[in-house]
Amino acid sequence: MNILVTGGNGFLGSNTVKKLIKEKHNVLVISKNKNNIQDVLDKCLFISSYSEDLLNYNKEIESFSPNVVILFGWDGGNNDKYVSSLNQFYKNIPSHIKFLEFICN
Repeated sequence: MNILVTGGNGFLGSNTVKKLIKEKHNVLVISKNKNNIQDVLDKCLFISSYSEDLLNYNKEIESFSPNVVILFGWDGGNNDKYVSSLNQFYKNIPSHIKFLEFICN
């Protein structure tokens, strides 16, 4: 199965990516960095991107043709000093909605 994971370097994302690869799935990871998945980079596809830039990779995503999309990507997160701010919501949700609309078409 082809599985696309955004935010694949975070705690949830990196552990999910490793589990999916172990289960022999084809995985495309889109994340800001790859520090936590260095040990599996040779077993997956990787695109370095921020959440708001996901649609810049529509050709690569269409080519991968994911059966499943898992969205862990979130700009801000628990390292951001405004972790409880609605600004994180307004920064992330509109780009995720656009991305999901693209995936569903």
